[in-house]
Amino acid sequence: MKLYNKNLNVCLALLLVIVSFTSCKKFLTENPTTQFTAEFVYNTPEGLESAVVGLYNLQRAFWENVYTNNGSDPIVVDSRDDLTIPRGGEISNYGKMNSGTRPDNSGVFGTYWKTYYRIIDRANGIIKTAEAITGMDETRRTKVLAEAKFFRANAVFTLYKLFNNIFVTTEPTTPQNATNIVLDKTPEADIYKLINEDLTFAIANLTMTTADFGRITQATARHVKAEVALWQQNWSEAKLQSEAVLNSGAYSLVPTTSGVFAGDLKNSETLWALQSKQGVDGGVNKINFNLMPNYAELIPGSKYSVEQGGRGFAWLTMNNYLRNLLNAYSTDTRIKGTYYIQDYFYNDPTTVPNQALLGTKIVHATWKEFATASADRNFWFIRLNAGCKKYFPDNGIPTQDFQYKKYHDGTSCRNIFICF
Repeated sequence: MKLYNKNLNVCLALLLVIVSFTSCKKFLTENPTTQFTAEFVYNTPEGLESAVVGLYNLQRAFWENVYTNNGSDPIVVDSRDDLTIPRGGEISNYGKMNSGTRPDNSGVFGTYWKTYYRIIDRANGIIKTAEAITGMDETRRTKVLAEAKFFRANAVFTLYKLFNNIFVTTEPTTPQNATNIVLDKTPEADIYKLINEDLTFAIANLTMTTADFGRITQATARHVKAEVALWQQNWSEAKLQSEAVLNSGAYSLVPTTSGVFAGDLKNSETLWALQSKQGVDGGVNKINFNLMPNYAELIPGSKYSVEQGGRGFAWLTMNNYLRNLLNAYSTDTRIKGTYYIQDYFYNDPTTVPNQALLGTKIVHATWKEFATASADRNFWFIRLNAGCKKYFPDNGIPTQDFQYKKYHDGTSCRNIFICF
């Protein structure tokens, strides 16, 4: 992957520090871990560049936390929208308001809090050091600052959207200030000021596209700045930033919806994709498992397949409003197996009860969306409701719950949702 092709040995060592991995024997063992301050880690141009890569790692690791809440943490927010049904599993506890209502039942929100504050703190350390370090080429310094400021702005914005009452600082954590007690929240005006200043710097100092696919670009920063403007009800600024990307000539819609989430996502729509590739870097996620139904488990003649989105359990599933909306236009192909899939077919000749059924749509005799019996309704939502398949990789193993997949982090020139 191009994202990690520079100074690999140094990069790997520092990434292990930043993301708290502990398996590397070549790490700077002569220094006790209590000395891993911003000053210690970020003391060379190469170290700063590797530290920026660590920010990407922190962002991606949030999606790869597969052993907590069935890997659903990154999409928990979607469980509370008006397009989905939180059917079951850990994610549904938040969608049904059984969890996420008090500090003692809000573990997922604690994960958001810790993840994005960690990104802010790492970015603060990078920025402070990059601004002060001597002997660093100015082009390299500016790029480090631009990427770090984007990550800080994006993290602050994420926390503000989720929690509103947050404390923001631009100082990195040190032994001297680590135990300081925060007594009040940061005023909203100051939060927006920092976000917009950081994004403005990133826009001014990053190129619209990059040869290192997966890196932050000017387009990524403009996308986030447009969203910030919408939150501030600054409609003209949102329009300005969006049109700057659309009119740049660097991005365009792909010809068909089947190409948007195909392969490595390296297409003309992608503004930012978090990279993960088996045997290269990154880990597995369980997003597909949470979003796809389990259409093959109890239906003879049906088996999990790549074409039908692999195996899931429909913990978070589509409601009839969204499904009907997508079906309202015959030319809308998103629900016809590209983003979503609503029709499942008999595809296993070894178990199909009648060979004549092979290749035909599965229609169960009693499992219906509005069946009288609650068990029949539940089985329909588990096994036959429309599912979101865009997180299933083209080369995925359909019988596995864990998948490698590069994913958009909510940024595309097409108006799409991160999940539904």
